[in-house]
Amino acid sequence: MESLRALDYDIPKTSIHGLYHNYFTDAGYEINEEVPDDKLYFTFTLPSPVSDEDLKNGDFSGLAYADLIFIDYDNDYIWENALVYLGAHGGFNHTAVIASDYFDTTLVVDLENDNVVVLDIAYGYSDVRKPAFESFADYYIGPD
Repeated sequence: MESLRALDYDIPKTSIHGLYHNYFTDAGYEINEEVPDDKLYFTFTLPSPVSDEDLKNGDFSGLAYADLIFIDYDNDYIWENALVYLGAHGGFNHTAVIASDYFDTTLVVDLENDNVVVLDIAYGYSDVRKPAFESFADYYIGPD
């Protein structure tokens, strides 16, 4: 979200659930402050043909640059993480960017070998959504 806002797109701020379910509220990024009745529809993401089973099996061939990988590592139907797929980077075939609460920083991780991400995908639930770039076009404000 902040990357798009830094590129002069005035798209609404939303939580990880808002990205997945295509809504935003006045709470912005603060999921704990969301009021369910105050949700406003906005197409942030679109479905992807990449499935949870594909990810569990280590088949990342269907992923495209900027796809969002949502992870629910404790199977409680609440997304804990969203990664942005990069593809080949730094000598690795399949990488993604994650803002890690565990390491308290943003990291580029190797999807095939990063212990935390591999285990979270293997034992949790994940899904992939594509950014809805066409939805963002009307929100481009240009540089100040």
